This record gives sequence, C-alpha cells and structure tokens, in this order.
Amino acid sequence: MHIQVRLRGAVCKPPPATDLSTTAIGLFSDFQTTSGMGSYITERSARIALTIAGFLCAAACPAAGTWQDLAALQPLAENFVRAQMQGTPGRIQISVGHAESRLRLAPCEQPVAFAPPGARYWGNASVGVRCDGHQSWALYLPVSISVMAPVVVSARAIRKGETLAASDVSLREMDLTQLPAGGIDDTGDVVGRIAKGPIAGGAVLRAETLRSPPVITSGEAVKVAYAGDGFEVHGAGRALSSGGIGEDVEVRAQSGRVLRGLVRSKGWVVVR
Repeated sequence: MHIQVRLRGAVCKPPPATDLSTTAIGLFSDFQTTSGMGSYITERSARIALTIAGFLCAAACPAAGTWQDLAALQPLAENFVRAQMQGTPGRIQISVGHAESRLRLAPCEQPVAFAPPGARYWGNASVGVRCDGHQSWALYLPVSISVMAPVVVSARAIRKGETLAASDVSLREMDLTQLPAGGIDDTGDVVGRIAKGPIAGGAVLRAETLRSPPVITSGEAVKVAYAGDGFEVHGAGRALSSGGIGEDVEVRAQSGRVLRGLVRSKGWVVVR
C-alpha cells in the first residue's frame, strides 16, 4: 500500500509502506500494544491510523487524475520564447521538449514562464515555468530554436585574390543559429569585392573573408580628415598602403607623422 503525503510543495511522494502493519506503526506508534510475543499493532488500531492518514493525504495531495497537465506547459513556454525573439529577422522555428513524465505537480491555475539567469534564446536553451500558488513549484523545459534566413554562399570554388561577380554567388536559406557571426544576406554586398583567401564552393560568405577593391593605392597623394567630437579638420598626406572603402590604411601627414585612418572614399582618409 502507498501513502503519499507532503503538506507543503508540489509533489506528494513518500516511500511506500511494505504492509498494513508497518504503515500504521510508522505513522502512529501510540496505537502499539505489547504482549509476551513482542510488539504488534491491532487491526482496529491500524484501520484508525490509516483513516487519519487518509485525511492528511486528502488535504495535502491532489486527487488521482488532477495532477498538473505537463503538456499544457509547452505552448506557454513556446509563446514566451517567441515573445523574447520578437523583431529577430528570419523565420523562427521553436520546439519545446517534454517535461519528465513521472513528475507529479499540483495543479496551477496560472503557471508563469520565465527566463533562467543568463538565458540566451538562440539555438539550444531552456525556459522555466513556475507556479506561485499555495503549492509552489518550478521546472525547466528544453527548447530548440532555429532562425531560417537567406545568406550569401559561393556558387563555386573561389581563389585568393579573385574579384567576385554576380554569377559567383547565390542565396541559400540556412539556420543562422548554426552559423558563425558575420554572414551576409545581400548578394549586392559581395559583388565586386575580393577574396582574402581561398573559398570553397557552397561556403557561407562573411565580411571578414572579403575585402573591398582598393580606391587608394600606396604612394598616392590623399586628403586627410581629422575628425573629433563635433568637428573635422582637413589636411593633406601621402598613402603608405593600399585599401578599399572601410579599410585601414597608413598615411604620412604633412608634418611627417605616420597616421592610421579609415578609407572614406576614393582619395579620402579619415583619422580619429
């Protein structure tokens, strides 16, 4: 016979008694009597003990069939994660795992989903669900998140130093959570750029693997803009290295100092 009692908390699950007598003895030793054959408990005392234990269990535990519906917590967790990812570009797919089927939790009228400390909803994560009622409890559900979006990939193997044409690239829908950062989602952003190194066919193109065609070459005279908070002063210099728009180059100023700046456009370098 099993008696499950827990006056506080969500799960009612003490160890099972081996038989009627040991159950009654463990709960109410006051009913014990003694004879020459040793200690024993009468059947009448055992029934009284079990009756009282039944009242205690009824007060502390839900009736059979009234445990919390664990499956009902999954949509709650999914909606919470989806709200956290609002504004994320791409097609979001969320899969919430099942709670342990052997869990026995008290029914909760208004379970609340929450983010565990340090949670980042990208790829594999977890979401918490708790009940703040009289019989409080909390559990964590595993969640798998995919963000499907188009990314630029190479249409063929590309050699180091090659300038990319429109026919060299294509768009492919992929899971961004499984890719390194720096992916590109517009083929127009890569056409005309140069491969810094060899790129395999079908590889995801990232900004760090490409460079812009040079608009400043080493040795040419350039204009230098000295930019600060709320001001910009112009001067002249000579490029000591080549670079494309958005890349760093070294410039020797008229004073003779060697400065490093960012290529703004053809013939212009900005020093901050």
